[in-house]
Amino acid sequence: MEADPFILKLGKYEEYLEERRPFFVEGGEVFRFRSNPYTFGFGPSINPFYSRRIGKALYGSTIVPLIFGFKGFIKSRGFEGGLLSTLTDVAFYIDDYGDTIREEKAVYNVLSFRKQLSGYSNFGFIYSGKVSQDDIFKNHSAGINFHYFIQKTELTGTYSVSLYEKNVGNAFALHITTLEEDHHFMFSVMNIDTLYNVSEIGYTPWVGLRRVAIMAGPNFEIAGSKLQYASFSLGFNSKAEAYEGMKSQNFLFLHTSLNYKNGAGIEFHLSGGREYVEDYIKEYEVNIDGWSSPNARLEFRGGLGLHRGYNYYRGYEGLMVSHRGVFRIHGDSRYNWEIRLRGWLEFDPSTSLEEYTLSFQPRFQYALNKDLLVSFYGQYVKLIKSYETASKNVNLLISYNFRPKSWIYLVLSKDFASDGSQGQPQGVSLNSGICFIFSNFA
Repeated sequence: MEADPFILKLGKYEEYLEERRPFFVEGGEVFRFRSNPYTFGFGPSINPFYSRRIGKALYGSTIVPLIFGFKGFIKSRGFEGGLLSTLTDVAFYIDDYGDTIREEKAVYNVLSFRKQLSGYSNFGFIYSGKVSQDDIFKNHSAGINFHYFIQKTELTGTYSVSLYEKNVGNAFALHITTLEEDHHFMFSVMNIDTLYNVSEIGYTPWVGLRRVAIMAGPNFEIAGSKLQYASFSLGFNSKAEAYEGMKSQNFLFLHTSLNYKNGAGIEFHLSGGREYVEDYIKEYEVNIDGWSSPNARLEFRGGLGLHRGYNYYRGYEGLMVSHRGVFRIHGDSRYNWEIRLRGWLEFDPSTSLEEYTLSFQPRFQYALNKDLLVSFYGQYVKLIKSYETASKNVNLLISYNFRPKSWIYLVLSKDFASDGSQGQPQGVSLNSGICFIFSNFA
Protein backbone atom coordinates (compact mmCIF):
# COMPACT_ATOMS: atom_id res chain seq x y z
CA MET A 1 0.00 0.00 0.00
CA GLU A 2 3.02 2.29 0.14
CA ALA A 3 3.85 4.44 -2.87
CA ASP A 4 6.85 3.46 -4.96
CA PRO A 5 9.93 5.66 -4.80
CA PHE A 6 10.67 7.78 -7.85
CA ILE A 7 13.26 6.20 -10.16
CA LEU A 8 14.64 7.98 -13.21
CA LYS A 9 14.79 5.33 -15.94
CA LEU A 10 17.91 5.89 -18.05
CA GLY A 11 18.59 2.26 -19.05
CA LYS A 12 16.87 0.08 -21.64
CA TYR A 13 15.28 -2.38 -19.19
CA GLU A 14 12.13 -2.03 -17.12
CA GLU A 15 12.92 -1.18 -13.49
CA TYR A 16 12.30 -3.87 -10.88
CA LEU A 17 10.04 -2.57 -8.09
CA GLU A 18 9.79 -4.18 -4.68
CA GLU A 19 6.38 -5.41 -3.59
CA ARG A 20 4.78 -3.11 -1.00
CA ARG A 21 1.18 -4.31 -0.84
CA PRO A 22 0.55 -6.22 2.43
CA PHE A 23 -1.44 -9.01 0.77
CA PHE A 24 1.52 -9.95 -1.43
CA VAL A 25 4.27 -9.17 1.09
CA GLU A 26 2.91 -11.52 3.76
CA GLY A 27 4.34 -14.96 2.98
CA GLY A 28 5.88 -13.65 -0.23
CA GLU A 29 9.17 -15.49 0.36
CA VAL A 30 7.41 -18.78 -0.47
CA PHE A 31 6.79 -17.54 -4.03
CA ARG A 32 10.31 -16.20 -4.53
CA PHE A 33 12.16 -18.12 -7.25
CA ARG A 34 15.86 -17.61 -6.51
CA SER A 35 17.87 -18.23 -9.67
CA ASN A 36 21.03 -16.53 -8.34
CA PRO A 37 23.26 -18.09 -5.64
CA TYR A 38 22.69 -17.55 -1.92
CA THR A 39 26.43 -17.07 -1.35
CA PHE A 40 26.82 -14.05 -3.61
CA GLY A 41 25.82 -13.17 -7.11
CA PHE A 42 25.09 -10.33 -9.47
CA GLY A 43 23.61 -9.60 -12.85
CA PRO A 44 20.34 -10.71 -14.46
CA SER A 45 18.11 -13.38 -13.00
CA ILE A 46 15.21 -15.54 -14.19
CA ASN A 47 11.93 -14.67 -12.47
CA PRO A 48 8.87 -16.63 -13.70
CA PHE A 49 6.68 -14.80 -11.17
CA TYR A 50 6.59 -11.07 -10.33
CA SER A 51 3.66 -10.07 -8.13
CA ARG A 52 3.70 -6.48 -9.39
CA ARG A 53 2.11 -7.74 -12.63
CA ILE A 54 -1.11 -8.33 -10.66
CA GLY A 55 -3.11 -5.12 -10.33
CA LYS A 56 -0.40 -3.42 -12.37
CA ALA A 57 -0.13 0.23 -13.31
CA LEU A 58 -0.99 0.93 -16.94
CA TYR A 59 -0.10 3.96 -19.02
CA GLY A 60 -0.61 7.20 -17.12
CA SER A 61 -2.27 6.81 -13.73
CA THR A 62 -4.58 3.87 -14.53
CA ILE A 63 -4.35 0.93 -12.12
CA VAL A 64 -5.88 -2.46 -12.91
CA PRO A 65 -8.46 -3.13 -10.14
CA LEU A 66 -7.85 -6.19 -7.97
CA ILE A 67 -11.23 -7.80 -7.19
CA PHE A 68 -10.26 -10.83 -5.17
CA GLY A 69 -7.19 -12.59 -3.85
CA PHE A 70 -6.54 -15.86 -2.01
CA LYS A 71 -3.36 -17.40 -0.59
CA GLY A 72 -2.65 -20.65 1.19
CA PHE A 73 0.55 -22.03 2.71
CA ILE A 74 1.95 -25.26 4.05
CA LYS A 75 5.16 -25.72 6.04
CA SER A 76 6.33 -29.04 7.43
CA ARG A 77 9.70 -30.72 8.08
CA GLY A 78 11.84 -28.87 5.55
CA PHE A 79 9.03 -28.48 3.04
CA GLU A 80 7.19 -25.26 2.27
CA GLY A 81 4.66 -24.49 -0.42
CA GLY A 82 2.13 -21.89 -1.41
CA LEU A 83 -0.86 -21.32 -3.65
CA LEU A 84 -1.93 -17.87 -4.84
CA SER A 85 -4.99 -17.00 -6.91
CA THR A 86 -6.29 -13.53 -7.82
CA LEU A 87 -8.91 -11.96 -10.06
CA THR A 88 -8.46 -8.55 -11.71
CA ASP A 89 -11.14 -6.44 -13.36
CA VAL A 90 -11.38 -4.75 -16.74
CA ALA A 91 -9.44 -1.48 -17.14
CA PHE A 92 -9.17 1.13 -19.90
CA TYR A 93 -6.34 3.51 -20.71
CA ILE A 94 -5.32 5.87 -23.52
CA ASP A 95 -1.99 5.27 -25.27
CA ASP A 96 0.43 7.74 -26.91
CA TYR A 97 -1.62 7.77 -30.12
CA GLY A 98 -4.87 8.68 -28.37
CA ASP A 99 -6.37 5.21 -28.78
CA THR A 100 -8.39 3.65 -25.95
CA ILE A 101 -6.92 0.28 -24.94
CA ARG A 102 -8.84 -2.34 -22.96
CA GLU A 103 -7.13 -4.51 -20.33
CA GLU A 104 -9.24 -7.65 -20.05
CA LYS A 105 -10.46 -9.25 -16.84
CA ALA A 106 -7.92 -11.91 -15.85
CA VAL A 107 -7.16 -14.69 -13.37
CA TYR A 108 -3.61 -15.15 -12.04
CA ASN A 109 -2.55 -18.44 -10.46
CA VAL A 110 0.76 -19.31 -8.79
CA LEU A 111 1.87 -22.62 -7.28
CA SER A 112 5.26 -22.88 -5.60
CA PHE A 113 7.12 -25.28 -3.33
CA ARG A 114 10.62 -25.72 -1.97
CA LYS A 115 12.10 -28.83 -0.34
CA GLN A 116 15.17 -28.69 1.89
CA LEU A 117 17.53 -31.56 1.06
CA SER A 118 20.42 -31.35 3.54
CA GLY A 119 21.95 -28.38 5.27
CA TYR A 120 21.20 -25.33 3.12
CA SER A 121 20.72 -27.38 -0.07
CA ASN A 122 17.22 -27.29 -1.56
CA PHE A 123 15.11 -27.96 -4.63
CA GLY A 124 12.26 -25.73 -5.82
CA PHE A 125 9.44 -25.54 -8.35
CA ILE A 126 7.13 -22.74 -9.45
CA TYR A 127 4.23 -22.35 -11.86
CA SER A 128 2.65 -19.00 -12.71
CA GLY A 129 -0.06 -18.24 -15.20
CA LYS A 130 -2.41 -15.56 -16.46
CA VAL A 131 -5.71 -16.44 -18.11
CA SER A 132 -7.55 -13.47 -19.59
CA GLN A 133 -11.17 -13.16 -20.60
CA ASP A 134 -10.31 -13.53 -24.29
CA ASP A 135 -7.20 -15.74 -24.19
CA ILE A 136 -6.60 -18.76 -21.94
CA PHE A 137 -3.02 -19.00 -23.31
CA LYS A 138 -2.18 -15.40 -22.43
CA ASN A 139 1.00 -16.18 -20.46
CA HIS A 140 2.16 -19.23 -18.51
CA SER A 141 5.50 -20.26 -17.08
CA ALA A 142 7.06 -23.06 -15.04
CA GLY A 143 10.50 -23.34 -13.51
CA ILE A 144 12.71 -25.60 -11.40
CA ASN A 145 15.89 -24.70 -9.55
CA PHE A 146 18.30 -26.17 -7.03
CA HIS A 147 20.98 -24.96 -4.64
CA TYR A 148 23.49 -27.61 -3.64
CA PHE A 149 26.24 -26.96 -1.08
CA ILE A 150 29.49 -28.92 -0.83
CA GLN A 151 31.22 -27.43 2.22
CA LYS A 152 31.74 -23.79 1.14
CA THR A 153 31.00 -24.27 -2.56
CA GLU A 154 27.49 -23.66 -3.90
CA LEU A 155 26.15 -25.05 -7.17
CA THR A 156 22.98 -23.33 -8.44
CA GLY A 157 20.94 -24.42 -11.46
CA THR A 158 17.76 -23.00 -12.98
CA TYR A 159 15.53 -23.99 -15.89
CA SER A 160 12.30 -22.29 -16.93
CA VAL A 161 9.87 -22.62 -19.83
CA SER A 162 7.30 -20.02 -20.91
CA LEU A 163 4.17 -19.98 -23.05
CA TYR A 164 3.23 -16.58 -24.45
CA GLU A 165 0.61 -16.20 -27.18
CA LYS A 166 1.14 -19.91 -28.05
CA ASN A 167 4.94 -19.50 -28.44
CA VAL A 168 7.20 -21.64 -26.22
CA GLY A 169 10.49 -20.26 -24.91
CA ASN A 170 13.28 -21.60 -22.66
CA ALA A 171 15.77 -20.14 -20.20
CA PHE A 172 18.50 -21.69 -18.05
CA ALA A 173 21.32 -20.57 -15.77
CA LEU A 174 24.17 -22.29 -13.95
CA HIS A 175 26.32 -20.74 -11.21
CA ILE A 176 29.28 -22.06 -9.22
CA THR A 177 30.41 -20.00 -6.23
CA THR A 178 33.00 -20.54 -3.51
CA LEU A 179 33.43 -18.38 -0.42
CA GLU A 180 36.45 -19.38 1.66
CA GLU A 181 38.08 -17.41 4.45
CA ASP A 182 40.97 -16.35 2.21
CA HIS A 183 39.40 -16.24 -1.28
CA HIS A 184 36.18 -16.26 -3.29
CA PHE A 185 35.25 -17.40 -6.80
CA MET A 186 32.23 -17.29 -9.08
CA PHE A 187 31.48 -18.69 -12.53
CA SER A 188 28.14 -18.07 -14.22
CA VAL A 189 26.55 -18.99 -17.55
CA MET A 190 23.04 -18.01 -18.70
CA ASN A 191 20.99 -18.43 -21.86
CA ILE A 192 17.52 -16.96 -22.45
CA ASP A 193 16.15 -17.58 -25.93
CA THR A 194 14.20 -15.00 -27.94
CA LEU A 195 10.83 -16.73 -27.39
CA TYR A 196 11.08 -16.77 -23.59
CA ASN A 197 8.50 -14.22 -22.45
CA VAL A 198 6.99 -13.76 -18.99
CA SER A 199 6.05 -10.10 -19.47
CA GLU A 200 2.49 -10.64 -18.14
CA ILE A 201 3.41 -12.72 -15.06
CA GLY A 202 7.15 -12.49 -14.34
CA TYR A 203 10.21 -10.28 -14.60
CA THR A 204 12.86 -11.30 -17.12
CA PRO A 205 13.21 -8.32 -19.51
CA TRP A 206 16.60 -9.42 -20.93
CA VAL A 207 15.08 -11.71 -23.59
CA GLY A 208 17.54 -13.26 -26.05
CA LEU A 209 20.50 -13.01 -23.65
CA ARG A 210 23.63 -15.14 -23.68
CA ARG A 211 26.02 -14.40 -20.83
CA VAL A 212 29.20 -15.79 -19.30
CA ALA A 213 30.81 -14.21 -16.22
CA ILE A 214 33.73 -15.10 -13.99
CA MET A 215 34.98 -13.40 -10.83
CA ALA A 216 37.66 -14.20 -8.25
CA GLY A 217 39.72 -12.51 -5.58
CA PRO A 218 41.26 -12.71 -2.09
CA ASN A 219 39.62 -12.11 1.29
CA PHE A 220 41.50 -10.66 4.24
CA GLU A 221 40.81 -10.83 7.95
CA ILE A 222 42.34 -7.77 9.62
CA ALA A 223 43.47 -7.99 13.22
CA GLY A 224 43.07 -4.28 13.92
CA SER A 225 41.20 -2.21 16.44
CA LYS A 226 38.60 -1.01 13.90
CA LEU A 227 38.85 -2.90 10.61
CA GLN A 228 37.63 -6.49 10.51
CA TYR A 229 37.39 -7.72 6.94
CA ALA A 230 38.38 -6.74 3.40
CA SER A 231 37.90 -8.29 -0.03
CA PHE A 232 39.07 -7.65 -3.57
CA SER A 233 37.49 -8.99 -6.77
CA LEU A 234 38.45 -8.94 -10.42
CA GLY A 235 36.02 -10.23 -13.03
CA PHE A 236 35.06 -10.55 -16.69
CA ASN A 237 31.56 -10.45 -18.17
CA SER A 238 30.74 -11.33 -21.78
CA LYS A 239 27.21 -11.09 -23.15
CA ALA A 240 25.24 -10.92 -26.38
CA GLU A 241 21.62 -9.85 -26.77
CA ALA A 242 19.06 -10.40 -29.51
CA TYR A 243 17.94 -6.86 -28.71
CA GLU A 244 21.24 -5.67 -30.20
CA GLY A 245 21.55 -8.25 -32.98
CA MET A 246 23.55 -10.74 -30.84
CA LYS A 247 26.65 -8.53 -30.93
CA SER A 248 29.26 -9.56 -28.37
CA GLN A 249 29.74 -7.09 -25.49
CA ASN A 250 32.68 -7.60 -23.12
CA PHE A 251 33.33 -5.91 -19.78
CA LEU A 252 36.02 -6.02 -17.11
CA PHE A 253 35.16 -5.07 -13.55
CA LEU A 254 36.88 -4.54 -10.22
CA HIS A 255 35.21 -4.58 -6.82
CA THR A 256 36.65 -4.02 -3.35
CA SER A 257 35.14 -3.58 0.10
CA LEU A 258 36.21 -2.73 3.66
CA ASN A 259 34.14 -3.79 6.66
CA TYR A 260 34.55 -2.43 10.18
CA LYS A 261 33.85 -4.17 13.48
CA ASN A 262 31.01 -1.80 14.35
CA GLY A 263 29.11 -2.77 11.19
CA ALA A 264 30.17 0.20 9.05
CA GLY A 265 31.79 -0.27 5.67
CA ILE A 266 32.68 1.07 2.24
CA GLU A 267 32.54 -0.47 -1.25
CA PHE A 268 34.14 0.55 -4.54
CA HIS A 269 33.13 -0.80 -7.96
CA LEU A 270 34.68 -0.04 -11.35
CA SER A 271 33.69 -1.54 -14.71
CA GLY A 272 34.45 -0.78 -18.34
CA GLY A 273 33.99 -2.27 -21.77
CA ARG A 274 32.08 -2.01 -25.05
CA GLU A 275 28.31 -1.71 -25.40
CA TYR A 276 26.51 -2.18 -28.70
CA VAL A 277 23.80 0.36 -29.59
CA GLU A 278 23.55 0.50 -33.41
CA ASP A 279 27.35 0.56 -33.21
CA TYR A 280 29.96 -0.16 -30.53
CA ILE A 281 30.50 2.55 -27.92
CA LYS A 282 32.79 2.68 -24.92
CA GLU A 283 31.08 2.33 -21.56
CA TYR A 284 32.44 2.67 -18.04
CA GLU A 285 30.94 2.97 -14.57
CA VAL A 286 32.28 3.91 -11.13
CA ASN A 287 30.33 3.48 -7.88
CA ILE A 288 31.33 4.26 -4.31
CA ASP A 289 29.01 3.34 -1.42
CA GLY A 290 29.43 3.65 2.32
CA TRP A 291 27.38 3.01 5.44
CA SER A 292 27.65 3.73 9.13
CA SER A 293 27.05 1.36 12.01
CA PRO A 294 23.41 0.16 12.03
CA ASN A 295 23.50 0.20 15.83
CA ALA A 296 24.13 3.94 16.09
CA ARG A 297 21.31 6.35 16.94
CA LEU A 298 22.00 8.21 13.68
CA GLU A 299 22.51 5.85 10.75
CA PHE A 300 23.68 6.85 7.27
CA ARG A 301 24.00 4.99 3.99
CA GLY A 302 24.96 6.73 0.78
CA GLY A 303 26.87 6.62 -2.44
CA LEU A 304 27.99 8.29 -5.62
CA GLY A 305 27.87 6.83 -9.13
CA LEU A 306 29.31 7.89 -12.47
CA HIS A 307 28.27 6.20 -15.71
CA ARG A 308 29.49 6.98 -19.22
CA GLY A 309 27.34 5.20 -21.81
CA TYR A 310 24.07 5.35 -23.69
CA ASN A 311 21.22 7.34 -22.14
CA TYR A 312 18.15 5.44 -23.35
CA TYR A 313 15.74 8.05 -22.04
CA ARG A 314 17.37 10.85 -24.05
CA GLY A 315 18.53 8.73 -26.98
CA TYR A 316 22.22 9.67 -27.02
CA GLU A 317 25.60 8.76 -25.56
CA GLY A 318 26.54 10.84 -22.56
CA LEU A 319 27.65 11.10 -18.95
CA MET A 320 25.24 10.29 -16.10
CA VAL A 321 26.02 11.01 -12.43
CA SER A 322 23.90 9.88 -9.49
CA HIS A 323 24.03 10.41 -5.75
CA ARG A 324 22.01 8.68 -3.03
CA GLY A 325 21.70 9.00 0.70
CA VAL A 326 19.56 7.56 3.49
CA PHE A 327 19.52 9.11 6.96
CA ARG A 328 17.83 7.25 9.81
CA ILE A 329 17.26 8.40 13.37
CA HIS A 330 16.52 5.50 15.69
CA GLY A 331 14.46 6.67 18.63
CA ASP A 332 13.24 4.39 21.34
CA SER A 333 11.22 1.30 20.46
CA ARG A 334 8.23 3.50 19.61
CA TYR A 335 9.44 5.74 16.76
CA ASN A 336 12.02 6.33 14.03
CA TRP A 337 12.71 8.90 11.31
CA GLU A 338 14.05 8.34 7.81
CA ILE A 339 14.99 10.73 5.00
CA ARG A 340 15.98 9.54 1.52
CA LEU A 341 17.68 11.90 -0.89
CA ARG A 342 18.50 10.86 -4.47
CA GLY A 343 19.67 12.81 -7.48
CA TRP A 344 20.47 12.22 -11.15
CA LEU A 345 22.54 14.54 -13.34
CA GLU A 346 22.33 13.97 -17.10
CA PHE A 347 24.87 15.48 -19.49
CA ASP A 348 24.43 15.70 -23.26
CA PRO A 349 27.16 14.67 -25.79
CA SER A 350 28.75 18.14 -25.49
CA THR A 351 28.99 17.60 -21.68
CA SER A 352 26.44 20.37 -21.00
CA LEU A 353 23.98 19.68 -18.20
CA GLU A 354 20.73 18.34 -19.67
CA GLU A 355 18.81 17.96 -16.41
CA TYR A 356 19.23 17.52 -12.67
CA THR A 357 16.46 15.48 -11.06
CA LEU A 358 16.26 15.56 -7.27
CA SER A 359 14.07 13.27 -5.14
CA PHE A 360 13.30 13.88 -1.45
CA GLN A 361 11.44 11.27 0.64
CA PRO A 362 10.75 11.78 4.37
CA ARG A 363 9.24 9.05 6.54
CA PHE A 364 8.14 8.87 10.17
CA GLN A 365 6.85 5.82 12.08
CA TYR A 366 5.28 5.80 15.51
CA ALA A 367 3.97 2.81 17.44
CA LEU A 368 1.02 3.78 19.62
CA ASN A 369 1.27 0.33 21.18
CA LYS A 370 2.65 -3.06 20.21
CA ASP A 371 -0.21 -3.68 17.75
CA LEU A 372 -1.00 -0.23 16.33
CA LEU A 373 1.50 1.48 14.00
CA VAL A 374 1.14 4.88 12.30
CA SER A 375 3.37 5.77 9.33
CA PHE A 376 3.62 9.10 7.55
CA TYR A 377 5.63 9.38 4.37
CA GLY A 378 5.85 11.57 1.30
CA GLN A 379 7.75 12.25 -1.88
CA TYR A 380 8.81 15.40 -3.70
CA VAL A 381 10.66 15.21 -7.02
CA LYS A 382 11.92 18.33 -8.77
CA LEU A 383 13.51 18.84 -12.18
CA ILE A 384 15.96 21.53 -11.13
CA LYS A 385 17.03 22.90 -14.52
CA SER A 386 13.56 23.03 -16.09
CA TYR A 387 11.86 24.14 -12.82
CA GLU A 388 9.21 21.42 -13.11
CA THR A 389 7.70 19.17 -10.45
CA ALA A 390 7.79 15.49 -11.45
CA SER A 391 6.02 14.09 -8.38
CA LYS A 392 4.55 15.35 -5.12
CA ASN A 393 2.49 13.28 -2.68
CA VAL A 394 1.83 12.66 1.01
CA ASN A 395 0.59 9.41 2.54
CA LEU A 396 -0.72 8.12 5.85
CA LEU A 397 -0.70 4.40 6.68
CA ILE A 398 -2.27 2.93 9.83
CA SER A 399 -1.83 -0.78 10.52
CA TYR A 400 -3.48 -2.74 13.31
CA ASN A 401 -2.29 -6.26 14.17
CA PHE A 402 -5.49 -7.41 15.90
CA ARG A 403 -4.37 -11.05 16.21
CA PRO A 404 -1.22 -13.05 15.29
CA LYS A 405 -0.51 -12.81 11.52
CA SER A 406 -3.71 -10.83 10.90
CA TRP A 407 -3.84 -7.11 10.07
CA ILE A 408 -6.13 -4.28 9.08
CA TYR A 409 -4.57 -1.47 7.01
CA LEU A 410 -5.98 2.01 6.41
CA VAL A 411 -4.32 4.19 3.77
CA LEU A 412 -4.86 7.85 2.91
CA SER A 413 -2.91 9.20 -0.05
CA LYS A 414 -2.92 12.61 -1.69
CA ASP A 415 -1.23 13.35 -5.03
CA PHE A 416 -0.61 16.96 -5.93
CA ALA A 417 -0.18 18.60 -9.33
CA SER A 418 2.91 17.78 -11.38
CA ASP A 419 4.05 19.53 -14.51
CA GLY A 420 6.97 17.41 -15.66
CA SER A 421 6.81 14.91 -18.49
CA GLN A 422 8.35 12.27 -16.21
CA GLY A 423 5.84 12.77 -13.39
CA GLN A 424 2.22 11.97 -12.59
CA PRO A 425 -0.73 13.52 -14.47
CA GLN A 426 -1.64 17.06 -13.50
CA GLY A 427 -4.26 17.57 -10.83
CA VAL A 428 -4.94 16.81 -7.19
CA SER A 429 -6.34 13.50 -6.02
CA LEU A 430 -7.18 12.01 -2.64
CA ASN A 431 -7.18 8.22 -2.46
CA SER A 432 -8.03 5.94 0.43
CA GLY A 433 -8.30 2.24 0.99
CA ILE A 434 -8.76 -0.47 3.59
CA CYS A 435 -7.08 -3.85 3.41
CA PHE A 436 -7.84 -6.83 5.65
CA ILE A 437 -5.41 -9.75 5.88
CA PHE A 438 -6.20 -12.86 7.87
CA SER A 439 -3.88 -15.84 8.06
CA ASN A 440 -3.79 -18.92 10.18
CA PHE A 441 -0.71 -21.01 9.48
CA ALA A 442 2.44 -21.95 11.29
